[in-house]
Amino acid sequence: MFLKLCVSNSHILSSNLSQQIWVLEGVLCVLGIMTSVSLSVCMHQCGEEERTLRQYWYTSWPDQKTPDKAPPLLELVQEVERAREEALPSSGPIIVHCSAGIGRTGCFIATSILCKQLRTEGVVDILRTTCQLRLDRGGMIQTCEQYQFVHHVLSLYEKQLSQTAEE
Repeated sequence: MFLKLCVSNSHILSSNLSQQIWVLEGVLCVLGIMTSVSLSVCMHQCGEEERTLRQYWYTSWPDQKTPDKAPPLLELVQEVERAREEALPSSGPIIVHCSAGIGRTGCFIATSILCKQLRTEGVVDILRTTCQLRLDRGGMIQTCEQYQFVHHVLSLYEKQLSQTAEE
């Protein structure tokens, strides 16, 4: 199974007609307060190989900006992580992409990495992670607003972890 996350505010989809894709289910995910992410699960066949593709599409995240609220991004990161954990080891990578592949993509990847780091190590270094992402792909997390948003999401996640530990 491939996990693909599309972050955009565009509703344009392209298709390659030489490949066969069957939609098994198409649902609007309502993860807590999030209603701006759609999930489609498809079977993709290329020759003898058949794969399941789960595509999450965050439609209300404007280019070079941040979502209006942090909980939807945090919930999406957690949902994608749950799906990854349930997938077979041979299922392939998670692919994250926005229009330019650096702003919203960088925010999602940084948030995902840092949530896991906070959960396992108890501390995070957002600047170091951002710098490493930018070494891997220039321009990741495009704006100051996006960088601050990652801080905000991690603060929210830390509060969640603290509440869970208290229970």
